Amino acid sequence: MDRQKRKNPERIVIFIYIAVIFLILLIAVVFSVGHEKGYRIKGFAIQKTSNLILEVSEPQTWVFIEDNPVHQTLSDSEIINIPDVELGRKLITVIKNGYFPWAKYIDIPSNKELTIYPFLLKQHVKASQILVGDPDFLKVYQTFNTFTPQTNYQAGSHQILATEKGVEIKCLETECQIPLIETTSPILNVYQFRNNPNVVIYGTPTEIQVSELVDDLRISYKIFEGQDVNFFSEEDTLFVKSAGQYFKISL
Repeated sequence: MDRQKRKNPERIVIFIYIAVIFLILLIAVVFSVGHEKGYRIKGFAIQKTSNLILEVSEPQTWVFIEDNPVHQTLSDSEIINIPDVELGRKLITVIKNGYFPWAKYIDIPSNKELTIYPFLLKQHVKASQILVGDPDFLKVYQTFNTFTPQTNYQAGSHQILATEKGVEIKCLETECQIPLIETTSPILNVYQFRNNPNVVIYGTPTEIQVSELVDDLRISYKIFEGQDVNFFSEEDTLFVKSAGQYFKISL
């Protein structure tokens, strides 16, 4: 009888030990699944979050979410992965000294990563005239004498087209509806801005513009104005012909 009494407490201790281990394992599994699905513990609450990915072309660029600095780039064409971003509409701001800031309200979705492509343009983009004797003069002169405007290119899953009414964006893989970038003059040529698939450089007979392709509050800038304008692009440089004169623009 005494032996039975001694065994019962031992069994209770073993049962409690097993129950604690089971509870710890259960909590670990629930936490792991919740973490994988984007749930995070913040303070005393469990919140759903998502990952935000940005492709930023310039070093020494600051990224803000709302008013909070979250990253500073150190290299060219840096891919930034910002984890645990709370869901909802957030103000994303990208800032670099000497460049126009990029700022937009972005809807952070659940259960998937969101990639955005902010673009930065120098605040003082200038066109310098190419004169006879300049190193680029012969190349530019010969190019424009045999010049065929680039009227389309492919950017990711989109085809960008120059049309009489503006810049047209066509989806190649899925159906999409992205409004035309409308202009009062026909588009003569189109080029991708640097390596950013969401930004186009386009020209009309009177101007050159840099514009986002997205349909939500497009950001655009006029970088050149003239007469009988035409241009071609080489990496980060535009070579422009206007009213019989030649110019170079470094972006």
